[in-house]
Amino acid sequence: MSEDPRSVWKTELLRGTLFPKENFPILENSWWRFITGTEPDSRILQPRIPRLTESGKLLGSEALLALDCQRGRIDWILRPIPPRDPPDDLPAIGPFPEALALFQRLLLPWLPQSPKAARLAFGATLFHTVQDVPSGNRFLAPFLPCVKIDVETITDFLYSVNRPRHSQSVSGLCVNRLARWANLEVALGIPTLIGHFPVCRLELDVNTAQQPSVEIPVQRCENLFRELLSLGEEIAEKGDQP
Repeated sequence: MSEDPRSVWKTELLRGTLFPKENFPILENSWWRFITGTEPDSRILQPRIPRLTESGKLLGSEALLALDCQRGRIDWILRPIPPRDPPDDLPAIGPFPEALALFQRLLLPWLPQSPKAARLAFGATLFHTVQDVPSGNRFLAPFLPCVKIDVETITDFLYSVNRPRHSQSVSGLCVNRLARWANLEVALGIPTLIGHFPVCRLELDVNTAQQPSVEIPVQRCENLFRELLSLGEEIAEKGDQP
């Protein structure tokens, strides 16, 4: 592995989710402008649902940001801009540490003005391109010390695990640490360009458990989200740990 194991992962997608504790004005918010300082490239209003979807390219980056507001959840999603020419690799925002730093700069200022949270979640899809299946198995093995991987004979690999921990930010709150590790070949069409890439993929879903008896104080929301990001970083760096 490299000196910083997090950097071997490229970032396919980052997601920050807030599950509001109470109803909020879905169709009437200026969060996109507050976060980006610009107007979105696309804005879709669905009053009957109700639902608001905004998206656009971030200035000074090769990333697309999307905001999806609907009853019961608010999602901020960061993903790469699809390439116009045949790609040499899967599209990526960049190495995981750099992409996560950008995502954190965008979302943390928004949390103090967001609706009161019943739950928070951080999701990520990361990948590492490999030459073939055996090399992918060898890459994953150090991240999964509890799993015996037969490097040469396993042709399809998928391992999913949740290792909850107690939150360090909110007393009595449990944090789920779901991770799905895979060694697979990805077929890519954008929409007509086709490529096949053997990759190792890590999907993260770090979220606060459903505990109605535990209150998430407004003043702790930012620290709690930082904690979720940190737990995601730990999995990408150290692998499957208790």
